[in-house]
Amino acid sequence: LPSTGGGSLSRLRDVLRRQRKDSDPVDIPDIDFQYSDSDSLFNELSELYSYSEIPELQETRETFETQLKARYQTTNWVDLTGPQQRSYINYLLEKCEVVDIKDRLNAVRNFLYLAHGNYIFGIDETDILQYSRANVFLMVEAGVFQAVVELLALEKEIQKPLPETSTKGKITIADNVTLRACLSFLYVVVEVIRREDPLDTESENEVRKSFLQDLGNPISGDDNLAAFLFRMLLNFCNGSMPHYPIRKILLLLWKTILSSLGGMDELVQLKREARAAANLAPTFPEVKPARPLILPTAAYDPRGDGPSKFQGEQSQLPGLISRPLSMISEPESLIDYGDQKGLDFRPKARTKDVENFIETCRSKFGCYEICEVSSDVMETDISALPGPIQEGIQVLREHVYISLSEVQIDKEEQIEKKRAIGTKVFLPERDTPVEFLYKSLLPNLPQYMIAILKVLLAAAPTSKSKNE
Repeated sequence: LPSTGGGSLSRLRDVLRRQRKDSDPVDIPDIDFQYSDSDSLFNELSELYSYSEIPELQETRETFETQLKARYQTTNWVDLTGPQQRSYINYLLEKCEVVDIKDRLNAVRNFLYLAHGNYIFGIDETDILQYSRANVFLMVEAGVFQAVVELLALEKEIQKPLPETSTKGKITIADNVTLRACLSFLYVVVEVIRREDPLDTESENEVRKSFLQDLGNPISGDDNLAAFLFRMLLNFCNGSMPHYPIRKILLLLWKTILSSLGGMDELVQLKREARAAANLAPTFPEVKPARPLILPTAAYDPRGDGPSKFQGEQSQLPGLISRPLSMISEPESLIDYGDQKGLDFRPKARTKDVENFIETCRSKFGCYEICEVSSDVMETDISALPGPIQEGIQVLREHVYISLSEVQIDKEEQIEKKRAIGTKVFLPERDTPVEFLYKSLLPNLPQYMIAILKVLLAAAPTSKSKNE
């Protein structure tokens, strides 16, 4: 028995050593995630296409070179003068209004090629993006964007999957060629022109501002571009238009909303203005940049002596449950962030939280008759409470945050009370892009939410691997 026990103990020690060796920290770099509205322009344009659409890029280039050579005896867009480029764009605009669907498709492909920076072999990526920006501004000034939007509204109604082009009743990419070309062109234009460039001239800045304002204008009836794309999404989800390229529709919808309503910087500015108008303090700032969450793997001594040293198989820390050696890290493996301490963001407390905490302390310590009752929890007398409790209340008061939604809800309740007694209430109508978008989406808002949910559920993985 003693020899058997000694052998078991030695094997147990070997197992623990292997566990500790396997659990040694690995040098994994922190993920420096940048919170922004979008990625770089080149990456955003690359996400527009799938692998099955790569041959169409070459076809688009060949279409452009064929038509340009037939008109100007050259295949290079850069060789044309400014008046020649504008003349060719006007020529393509006329082609968008012809009856033949193939001519309309070729015109859109020409526009798409120019929007992509008239790419040819040997041109650097930076030059392509510069050509793309110059061509996009040129086409927007000529009215190409509105023409392609009208063409999209036409094609979405007349283009349906034909039995002879379908494979055994299934939808293929051949059923929505013109739709994909129109959506791709609109996506590239919106993504390129919404980005500010310090090299833009004053006239280009004016074109950009007017373009972003026009995105909220109606294009089909009372619907603007965002509401129009939501209707396309709804038609796709209810099965009436299964050939719609839903991925491109969602990408264009995202960029349209981002461009017309503004990004994160505009949202912060609008929030500051709204809080100032409601006589509220500014929002809490960040105390330091966000850091990745580092899970502690060491058992620390509560007395502050650092990580505990284990002797044998069990921990010598009093009052703590013994942990296996695989949970213990050496001091040199700990990550030192210098003087950075505390939370990455300043915590917030509601006024109701402070009020509930004071009431709880009063009931516990019996201070109802001593403490003065005040309607404002920030001014309530807490002198009769114990010192640590007063410090805790003071900390809560320092972190009280009144959200703008609370003020708006209270204002809405007051308006409803006035209406209930027959008092007329005048509400000024806000002339903002958000109001326009909300009004256009409100009649069918539940259907749009269900359609987006269906797309998310369809895109979620349905099968799990054997390892999961």
